[in-house]
Amino acid sequence: MYPQCIPWVSAPLPPVSGASLHFTNSVDDFINYEVLEGNKSVKTANSSAQMIGKGTIIIVLSTGEAVRIYLVYHVPDLNCKLLSLGTFLQSGLKCVGTSRSIWIVQGPHPFMTFLPRSETDSIFVVKSIAAKDTDIHMALNTIYGIDYETMHRRLAHPSKEVLLKARKHLKDFPEIEFPTEEHLCPGCAQGKMTNHPFPPSTRRASRPFELIHSNLKLFPINSYHKYRYTIVFFDDYTSSTWTVNLHTKDAALNATSQFLALVENKFESKVTQWMSDAGGEYKSKAFETMLKDRGIEILQSIPYAHQQNGRAEWVICTLMEKAESMHLQACLPQSWWEFSVEHAVHVYNRTPLRRLNWQTPYELLYGTRSSVTHLRIFGYGAYVFLPAEIRANKLAPKSELMTYLGNAPSAGGFVFMRSPNNVLFYSTHCIFDESMFPKCQTLVKRPVTRLQNNAPPAHRHHKDTIPVDEEAPAPRRQTTQKGKKREQDSQPPALPEPLSEEEALGREDRPGKNRDVGK
Repeated sequence: MYPQCIPWVSAPLPPVSGASLHFTNSVDDFINYEVLEGNKSVKTANSSAQMIGKGTIIIVLSTGEAVRIYLVYHVPDLNCKLLSLGTFLQSGLKCVGTSRSIWIVQGPHPFMTFLPRSETDSIFVVKSIAAKDTDIHMALNTIYGIDYETMHRRLAHPSKEVLLKARKHLKDFPEIEFPTEEHLCPGCAQGKMTNHPFPPSTRRASRPFELIHSNLKLFPINSYHKYRYTIVFFDDYTSSTWTVNLHTKDAALNATSQFLALVENKFESKVTQWMSDAGGEYKSKAFETMLKDRGIEILQSIPYAHQQNGRAEWVICTLMEKAESMHLQACLPQSWWEFSVEHAVHVYNRTPLRRLNWQTPYELLYGTRSSVTHLRIFGYGAYVFLPAEIRANKLAPKSELMTYLGNAPSAGGFVFMRSPNNVLFYSTHCIFDESMFPKCQTLVKRPVTRLQNNAPPAHRHHKDTIPVDEEAPAPRRQTTQKGKKREQDSQPPALPEPLSEEEALGREDRPGKNRDVGK
C-alpha cells in the first residue's frame, strides 16, 4: 500500500498483530468503495476511531505483482495503514515467519512478504510502490487470484469431486485451496436446484371413508359427451376409486356433494378428512363451506407441491395408463376417453393390490370377492341383438357388429358403439368376438382362439322380446321311386379315373385304327 502524498516513493505498510481487521486511512486506496450506515467505531491503543466506509484495495508489490485485499475498512483518523494477520489466517491462508521475515502463503508459494522496518524493530511492513492508473487497469484482469471459486466458474460449475479429479488429469491446472465445507454458489443454486423427493407416507386410515383423496384431471379435448374434466375420489383405507366427468371446473362442487351423499346413503358412513391440492376448485369459499358444514376436516397440500397429494396423483396416473393402453390398442378416437377411463376405474376396483395384501378394493369395501366373468376386452367387437322395434324390416339382420365400450352402470348389461353414426347402444344379448377390433383399419384375427369352458349359448329370444313374424318352413315332400330315377338320370355321368403314366405309354404303343401315324 502506498501513501498518495509520495506517489513515487515506496512506503511501508506496517501490519500490527493486534489488529483484528484491515484498515486504511486514505479513500484513494480503494478500487470500489461503500459507505457504512450508522455509527461504527474501532478501538485503538489509546482511544477509538470511526469507520466510515469499506471496500477493496489493490497493493502493487515491489516485484510488480498486484494483490487484491477485501475487506478493508476506511478509518480517516488513523496515522498508518494496518493489515491483520488473523484475518489472513481466518481466510484460509497460512503464515510462515522468522525474526527476519513473515510470508503469507497461498498454496505452495508465498504471495506477500513482510519485513521488519529495521534490524531491531518488531514491526513488520510490506513494501509497495505507487501504481499508475494504467497499471491498475491492466492488473484488474488478473487481480482476482485464481482460487476454487474461480475454477469452479471457469469449468461451468462442476462439483467439488470433478475439480479434485481435474487437478490430476488437466494440464496446467493451478494450485488452489479446496474448501473443507460446502460453499453456496448462487449460479448452482439457480441453475441446478431440483425438487427433492418427498419421503413416503406411512399414514393409513383405520376405516373406510375416514380419509378421502381427491384431484381434478384436465383432458386436452372434449369427450363424446362434451366433458373436459374428471374428478377422482380415492378412499385411503380400501383404495376404492370413483370418478365423475365434468363439463367445467366449477361443477366439482356439485359432484363432491353428490359423492358425500352416496357415502352416507349407500355405505352408511361419513367422511372425516378431505385431502386435496390447492387448486382453485377446492379453495373456493362455497367448497370449503360445504365441507365444514358436514364436519369434515380439510387437509390441503402446499401450492405446487403435488407430492403432498400423492395418493390422488398416483391413482390418476394408474388409471390413465390403463385407459390409454386400452383405447390406443383398440384404435378408438381420442374423444372416447371417457369410456376408457370409466372402464379402467371399473377394472381397477377389481384388481388385487400389493398395498392391500393382494386383496381387491371391491372385496375390502363390500366384504365379498368380485367376479370377472362379465369383463370383456375393451374395444373388441360383438354381434349385438337388435330388437324388432329398431330393425329396418323383417328381412334386416337380427344383429350388428358393434364396439364394446364397457359395462352399463347398475344395469347388468353392456355398452356398445353402433356404427356408422357412432350412437351408444345398450344391450344384454350379444355374442363377443374377442379376436378383432372393429375400429382398426386392418382387422387382424387371431389364428387360434382359446374358448372358455362354458361357451356362451346360442342366442334365444328373451321373454320380453317381441318375436318377429316369420314364415314357417314348407314341409319336405317324400321322394317316390319315379323321383329317385329322375334324379339319377339328371345327374351327369361320372368321369373316368385318370390313367397312370405306364398305362398311358402302353396304350400309345398298342396298334389300332385310331392311332395317329406321322406322314
